[in-house]
Amino acid sequence: MLHDLHESPLPHDNTVGDGPYNAWVDPVLVDEWQMIGARNVADMTRFGCRRLHPTAISTLVPGYLMFLGAMHNGISRLYETLATARPTRANARCKPDEYARTWFKPNPPFPKALWSQRNNNNYEETGLLTSLHFFNENKRLSLRIST
Repeated sequence: MLHDLHESPLPHDNTVGDGPYNAWVDPVLVDEWQMIGARNVADMTRFGCRRLHPTAISTLVPGYLMFLGAMHNGISRLYETLATARPTRANARCKPDEYARTWFKPNPPFPKALWSQRNNNNYEETGLLTSLHFFNENKRLSLRIST
């Protein structure tokens, strides 16, 4: 499993994607992206990583590091979190369209939040651990065990 950790204005699980899909991406992997992305958002929200949401990415052009795993018989995960240039806490602000409630974002981010590099690291580590926990619980879904 390859985890690609990015930084953007909003924390979200980016491996949901809504097409068009690259023809070389296995349809089974696309289904796994959807399943794991929804589970990650639910688990991380339950753990207190609020205001996280799935967001579509371009899965047509393999421009992200995550495609190394996706194209080599693996699975990939892509997370975006808010980065800061300073180690201190600062107010992060969102644009109105970023914190607007929509059908695909029922729990949008707040217009502003106190954020630090530690928040960024905690969100990304929680994303990694929830994915790994999902695979541990559902290994028969993802692995074919031969005897």
